[in-house]
Amino acid sequence: MISVLTINHNNSEMSFLEKFSFNKDNLQEALLSLKNIGGIDECMILSTCNRVELYVSSDKKIYHFL
Repeated sequence: MISVLTINHNNSEMSFLEKFSFNKDNLQEALLSLKNIGGIDECMILSTCNRVELYVSSDKKIYHFL
């Protein structure tokens, strides 16, 4: 199952969105941390100036990891 978690400038305060923003320096570390969580088969992070989207492939629903 593929699950998506989206945080963007329309559904969150900018200060909250900034806490989840990624750049080329910390993106790899974040992906490795996610893959080390048991039950996640694959993951992808899409990070722009206005949104962060987390895509997770797992047998569990994404709220199990939050």
